[in-house]
Parts: sequence; structure tokens; C-alpha cells
Amino acid sequence: MPAFLYAAAFVHAALSTLPDPLGIPALAMPFVLTTWLFLLAQRIAPD
Repeated sequence: MPAFLYAAAFVHAALSTLPDPLGIPALAMPFVLTTWLFLLAQRIAPD
């Protein structure tokens, strides 16, 4: 099996498990991470 499938399975499991105790739906986490990424990129390189 290709290595990227193992990586994808690991990321999916992490995104499904980590927000569970907080009551955050698993599908919301990628959107939260993407928002943080864009905010961080804007802060690092404002122009």
C-alpha cells in the first residue's frame, strides 16, 4: 500500500479523535485548521 494512504488514514484518525472531547464535529476541524493557516500566513506576510 502506498505511503500516502497511511498518512491520509493517520490524519483522518487524528482529525476525528482530537476534537471529540471538546464536542467539535470531526468535519469542522479541517475548516478550523485552514482558517488558522490563512490567518498565520497573513500575519507572517501581510503584503
